[in-house]
Amino acid sequence: MGKFWWWNVARSLEAPFGRNVVGLNVAVLTVALSSKYDSTSDKLYFHQCFQILDKLGSGSFGDVFKVKCKEDGKLYAVKRAKEKFAGIADRQRKLQEVQKHEQLPSHPNCVKFYKAWEERQHLYIQTELCSKSDKLYFHQCFKILDKLGSGSFGDVFKVKCKEDGKLYAVKRAKEKFAGIADRQRKLQEVQKHEQLPSHPNCVKFYKAWEERQHLYIQTELCSKSCC
Repeated sequence: MGKFWWWNVARSLEAPFGRNVVGLNVAVLTVALSSKYDSTSDKLYFHQCFQILDKLGSGSFGDVFKVKCKEDGKLYAVKRAKEKFAGIADRQRKLQEVQKHEQLPSHPNCVKFYKAWEERQHLYIQTELCSKSDKLYFHQCFKILDKLGSGSFGDVFKVKCKEDGKLYAVKRAKEKFAGIADRQRKLQEVQKHEQLPSHPNCVKFYKAWEERQHLYIQTELCSKSCC
C-alpha cells in the first residue's frame, strides 16, 4: 500500500506518477493526517475519512458529493475527478490549477477551498458546502428589473444594485465551468477585460464573480439610445 503524503505542489509535481495517495496542500509542507486514516487499509482515504451523505451533481470534470468528515463531524463538499490523470503533463497542469485555486484570497462570495489530494491517479478537491437554501449573491445584491437579451454565452439582465441604488447590466453564463482549465481560461479573459483602459466608446467593466460554477459579469448599463 502507498502511504499518504501532504506535500507542497512544487514538490508533488516531481513526485513519482501513480502513487496511491498524495496530498496537494500548497500552503504548508505537512498537514496532520486524519486520525481516521489507516495507511494499511485497502479502502480509499476518501471513504475512510468521509461519510458520503448525498451526490450533489455530476459534470464533465467529475462528481460532487456532500460529505461528513469523520474526524471533526463537519459537512463539506468533495469533488472527485471522473478521469485518471492522462499522464505526467496532465497531472502537473491540474496540480498547478489547484495551486491557483488555493492561493485565491478569501472572499464571502467564493467557495472556500480546504485541501486537495490525489488517490489512485484521481484528483479530489475538498471545499465548503454551500446550502441549496443559501440565496445567490446575485439575488442578494441586485434586483432584476428586466431581461435584456440572451445569447450563446448567457443571459443579460438590467439590475438595480441594492447597495448604491444604481442601474447596471449583469451577464450570467448559461453553462457551468467545464472543468478547472475552462474556469481558469474564462477568468483570465475577465482579467484582460478588467485591465482595458477606460474609453467612452467601451462598456465600463465593474466586476465579475463566480457562483455555483457560473460566471457573472457586471458592467455599465447602456441605454438603447446609445447603440
